Amino acid sequence: MRLIPFLAAVLTAQAAAASPTAYKCTITKKDSHGWVAPEYAFQIDPEAGTAQAASNYHDWTNA
Repeated sequence: MRLIPFLAAVLTAQAAAASPTAYKCTITKKDSHGWVAPEYAFQIDPEAGTAQAASNYHDWTNA
């Protein structure tokens, strides 16, 4: 009976890992070493083997 909760947890973790993951990053340290957008976003889809990136000045692009 202890195996059932373990299997449920493993299957749930695998399903969660397969869905696309999105990250929103805000740049907090700005210096005089070039131009950096104030925000970037990344989306990674391991199941499809794809990734995209965007700044708040540009549309999504393949990464």
